[in-house]
Amino acid sequence: MKFRFILTLPLILIVLSVKSQNAKVVNTPSGLVISNTGGTDTPQSSSIMEIRSTNKGVLLPSMTTTNRNAIATPQKGLLIFNNVANQFNFFDGTSWQQAFFGNQWSINGTSYYYSGGNVGIGVTTPTQKLQVNGTVESSGGYNVNGVPVANYYYSSPWMTSTSASVDTVIDGTCLRSRRLSIPQLTLDHINTGMVTVYMRVGGIGPYVLPYVSDAGGSTNSVGFFLKKAGEIIVFRHTYKTCRFNSGVAEEYPGQPVLINLPASLEYRVVIINN
Repeated sequence: MKFRFILTLPLILIVLSVKSQNAKVVNTPSGLVISNTGGTDTPQSSSIMEIRSTNKGVLLPSMTTTNRNAIATPQKGLLIFNNVANQFNFFDGTSWQQAFFGNQWSINGTSYYYSGGNVGIGVTTPTQKLQVNGTVESSGGYNVNGVPVANYYYSSPWMTSTSASVDTVIDGTCLRSRRLSIPQLTLDHINTGMVTVYMRVGGIGPYVLPYVSDAGGSTNSVGFFLKKAGEIIVFRHTYKTCRFNSGVAEEYPGQPVLINLPASLEYRVVIINN
């Protein structure tokens, strides 16, 4: 046994010596170095592992989507190459996500731009430079070749009504309403257009109440209809004595019991230029 051991050991050393010519692997307390270009035996001070090469890259584990999903308890930050979708995937702690390493988007200072192809929001196969499936909201307008275009869209944030319900009689008809203050509009290129007020109560809605405006509708107010049981209702009746007390039983046949609008009434203003 001793004779065979002495003969085998030089063969092992020769094999290791040949392999070490391809890449040097050094494990030190400072970290791991893999190199086929020489250099020091310690990695860069901020790195736990340094790989050096001038003619080779690093190949991450490549697998199918099925193989990826079969990984037991993946660690947050785990990275693999999905050879079915031809993309890198990483685990975000909850699910697998696509890692974007492509060159579609470019950076110019603080700006990002995409010079080729189409961009879709809410669509998977956009046919235009920008295609959106849904409502687009903007605090400014948009231009075509530097010229403001029609159908200018403006939307205010949701606002809370602070006024109380108002009881009034119009031509002998009792009406309960609330006034909503429209914020002052300072849009330079709005001459005439449609102002639409959207309302919601307790998060239910929105419901639409439009009115036509001239010169942007600055400082105008609109009336509001009472919302009850999921509907917007105008209470109308012709009795000489109007009963608007909340929760009071009907005094006359057919006269409704009215309630105050809740404090959760919200509204927003949308402007469309003609």
